[in-house]
Amino acid sequence: MIKLNMQSTSNYSFETYSYNNNERLGELNDFYSLDKSEFNFPWSSEEWENVGLSDDQHYLAGIYMDKILIGFILFRLILPNELSHLLKILISVKFRGRGLGDELLRYASDELSEKGFMKMYLEVEKDNLSAQRFYLKHGFEIIHCKKKFYSNGQDALMLQRVYSQNNRKYSQKSQ
Repeated sequence: MIKLNMQSTSNYSFETYSYNNNERLGELNDFYSLDKSEFNFPWSSEEWENVGLSDDQHYLAGIYMDKILIGFILFRLILPNELSHLLKILISVKFRGRGLGDELLRYASDELSEKGFMKMYLEVEKDNLSAQRFYLKHGFEIIHCKKKFYSNGQDALMLQRVYSQNNRKYSQKSQ
């Protein structure tokens, strides 16, 4: 895994990583561990390893406090369609409610738009109203419902955000 970028605020730092099909779970272990301990439906080690071993390109950014990973965001990048698929965003429970998810999404959105990605999409559980409010606040729109999308049989809403040609940088402040 190669660190591509780092940005610091007063208490937190953001780091962007690039990895390719030669990566192994070891390089992603901090992300896997956080996912496993904090996410309602964490990925298995095989799923994380497949991300590192796939031919797809991915974008991964972590947010750190005192060099400890407290959150991350992961996208699959779909070229040449200028499309980014948000696979996971997570902030550790003890750091939630501080706007860090907003900051992490803004950070990743700005970087992806600078790289030429014009659309972002994701799936969210139909019953997860808190997550839906978060994404709608950030300019996403509901475009489709996928029936029985999740392994637990839950439906998913597909949301999308499109950058305008005139304003590729996402700098909207959270409401």
